Amino acid sequence: MTRARSVNRVRNPYCLIFLALVAGLMLASVAHGMEASIVDFAPRATETEVFEFSADATPRLEVRLDQGVVRVERGETGRVVVRANAPLGETVLGSTVKIERHGDTLMILPRKRAVGGESGSQAEIDLEVEFPARGELDLRSHLGDFEVYDIDGEIDMRSDRGSLVLEGSSGTLLLQTGSGSIDLIDLGQSVVRATTDSGAVRYRGGSLTDGRYSFTTASGPIEIEHHREAHYTIVGRTLSGDVSNQVDGVISDDSRWGPVKHLHGEYGLDHQAASTVQVISASGDISLALSPQPGDFAVAASDQPSEPE
Repeated sequence: MTRARSVNRVRNPYCLIFLALVAGLMLASVAHGMEASIVDFAPRATETEVFEFSADATPRLEVRLDQGVVRVERGETGRVVVRANAPLGETVLGSTVKIERHGDTLMILPRKRAVGGESGSQAEIDLEVEFPARGELDLRSHLGDFEVYDIDGEIDMRSDRGSLVLEGSSGTLLLQTGSGSIDLIDLGQSVVRATTDSGAVRYRGGSLTDGRYSFTTASGPIEIEHHREAHYTIVGRTLSGDVSNQVDGVISDDSRWGPVKHLHGEYGLDHQAASTVQVISASGDISLALSPQPGDFAVAASDQPSEPE
């Protein structure tokens, strides 16, 4: 027994060395994995181009991209700033996309990547564009998303599978996507046509004033939430979806000849010029409600019983 204990004492240093080597290999493996993750999440390269226009010009921006996110927001009069963001492993302006100028029109077009000696898809790139308050936008993409903020004029946004966001704008507004959603937020006086196949159409915060609005989906829901000062007439229907209505003056009912559910009526006219709203869905739900206002929450809070002292 004494000899066995002495042998164990002799072997202990070798065991410690072996364990140290194993631990070192494990740490090296972890470090290698962490290094690979850092490469995967490498910083993005940024390039910027600035284009000057005369103050009285009506600039037009045309975008044709396969993928990526394009965000357009209000900038300075007479100036368009294009800022491109791409992973450091990718090329950016001039190679991933090209920008052409023809008079007052800027065109952002993709450059295809060569794959096996053949033309492939455009590398992913995100664009941020500062654009004058008024102009024309013609935005098209296959997989990409578009976001436009506070731009007035003629706006045409289309994507096969991407989502579309339009906020704080007015004018002639056309939005169309195959499987993405459409969000319309705080729009001014406009003629709007929003169409999606399987995504949702959401109208939030606007007043539905002095315009024409058409919302259409195949299987996605249509949600309308507007301010109290709105005045409009509405006609809507869904073939197999449900209708939820919380607005006085608008009637929702079922068809006597089948599963079709209707929504029709008028709101807040008071002898003012009324907007027309058309809502059509094949199998999606339709909801109509008033936007909550700060005063609503104040009243709700005052209605709560006070706690006894």
